[in-house]
Amino acid sequence: MTSLAAIIAGPMLFNYVQYIQSSLQEELDFCSHHTHGLWGEYEK
Repeated sequence: MTSLAAIIAGPMLFNYVQYIQSSLQEELDFCSHHTHGLWGEYEK
């Protein structure tokens, strides 16, 4: 029974961690892009 739970929970946990990592990467890219835009405006 425990091994069955591990077989089911393992991939679910992996997918959840991958989803969180992907979401954080998108947020980081968004912030980085806008930061560069702000520095460009500041330099003008």
